[in-house]
Amino acid sequence: MMMMMIITKKKKKKKKKKKKKKKKKKKKKKNKKKKKKKKKKKKNRKNNKKEKKKKKKKKKKKKKKKKKKKKKKEEEEEEEEEEEEEEEEEEEEEEGEEEEEEEGGGGGGGGGGGGGGGGGGEEEE
Repeated sequence: MMMMMIITKKKKKKKKKKKKKKKKKKKKKKNKKKKKKKKKKKKNRKNNKKEKKKKKKKKKKKKKKKKKKKKKKEEEEEEEEEEEEEEEEEEEEEEGEEEEEEEGGGGGGGGGGGGGGGGGGEEEE
């Protein structure tokens, strides 16, 4: 009889343990789900932050590129303007020289002294 009691007691203990385990498992499952959700949310937040940063960086890069392009364009325009001005100045100088030569030629026809003046113009070149 003593032995039987001990056996039953052991069985009871085992049953109780099993029940407790089951309950714990259920709780764990719930917690696991909650944890998973939390993890997912956290991951999402992190991802969103990363994406925002990337977008910001991209925008900044684009702005920088645009600025650079604009600057380059302005510099090219300035260079073109300078070249045009130089060409105009050269043309004006050439026209001025042509006018001087024409004037010198007119003087030469008038008298012998004028012809000498025309010769002087050639020496300048």
